[in-house]
Amino acid sequence: MTPFILIVGATIGAGLFVLIRASVPSQPALSSAVDRLTATPEATQTPDSEPDGLEERIGAWAERTLTQLPLIVTPRRDLALIGWSARTFYGKKAKLALIGLAMPAVISALATVAQLSLPVIGSVGAMFILALVFFFLPDLEVRQRAAEQRQHYSTVLASYVDFVALAREGGAGPAQAMTEAASIGDHELFARIRQLIERSRMRGTDAWSDLRELGEEIGVNDLNEIAGIIRLSGEEGASIKDNLHAHARGMRNAQLRSEQGAANARSEGMVAPLATLAISFLILLITPALLNLLTY
Repeated sequence: MTPFILIVGATIGAGLFVLIRASVPSQPALSSAVDRLTATPEATQTPDSEPDGLEERIGAWAERTLTQLPLIVTPRRDLALIGWSARTFYGKKAKLALIGLAMPAVISALATVAQLSLPVIGSVGAMFILALVFFFLPDLEVRQRAAEQRQHYSTVLASYVDFVALAREGGAGPAQAMTEAASIGDHELFARIRQLIERSRMRGTDAWSDLRELGEEIGVNDLNEIAGIIRLSGEEGASIKDNLHAHARGMRNAQLRSEQGAANARSEGMVAPLATLAISFLILLITPALLNLLTY
């Protein structure tokens, strides 16, 4: 019984250490403090804000600790796309890792109470394996949600491209066409485009350049291509309405092909369960006859 008590105690102690360590503010590094003092106000608004809630505090501690490791990579593009901060991401990873670490210990404690013997080495190995598996579950969630969000953005972006082309046909300039098209919808992507257009106007930069930066930030290549088409109109005065309509049609066709491929994959995935069910039913019908033959 003693080994199981040690396992449970070590697990609880590790969890309490992480919670207490994450709740206590740490002394900032000198280089980080100097960077914050010399940085521009725009760059220091969001990264250095105080963590909100216990999960973000744990995430801030986990981010500072784990990002120093060579194999830990933060998917910043995907996080920016789905609206997660790095603190939220690492907070979820730390929380799930603690859950995976505690599950075998709790099971071992219940088995001990029920007077069942479980191998200590197996329990300790299961703790670390589950902690490692649970630690990487947020990566899969972020990747899946980002892929779905990019596919959704492509659908919304096709409508935005058509709106820009219609505004250009009405005689609006490139920047004005982008503004008018973004003001039509209330989707999140339209709101982000309106924000970057306003930011480019205040900074005195080209809106299509900021549109390209947004595409690189969230990993949507269609934004980069649209920015390139609008740049030709703004810098060289080229007529782009036909190119924009063609690009919107290409995006819709690509979206349709993607949806058809997903539907075909789901249809093919139903073949194996149906075949298994049919084979099981045949076995159920044939088994009595075979047993009768074998008894004679």
